[in-house]
Amino acid sequence: MKKLTIAPFAAMLALALAALPDKADGTVEAFYSGNLLFAACSTQSSTHDSGLCRGYITGVVDMVSTVAAAFSSTGAPVAYCYPNGVTTGQIRDVVIQRLQAHPEERRYPAAGIILTAITEAFPCARKRS
Repeated sequence: MKKLTIAPFAAMLALALAALPDKADGTVEAFYSGNLLFAACSTQSSTHDSGLCRGYITGVVDMVSTVAAAFSSTGAPVAYCYPNGVTTGQIRDVVIQRLQAHPEERRYPAAGIILTAITEAFPCARKRS
């Protein structure tokens, strides 16, 4: 099981998201929103959009993993633990399920939605006292 320690990254992400200004239409400024990710992930006809969906999600997960590895020696809490052998397709499915279940969140940055989805889908086992 891969454990990802991302507390420092998560804190920076939360601060960054809180500082993002809302636009008049209620969306949040970001390079890529949940609305755009949902559109790319929902299409069945475009190879480009399908690749964009999987590539964006994989890129976010890889970036978070890289940051987690950099902070692993600090003893920071672990944000999520996905099982060995989990595929990019499975992670994509988890993110799509989150986007479908919470349409009100799609206006937010896609990276934050991805992090929330995988943290909830792959929680780390708590140690028993």
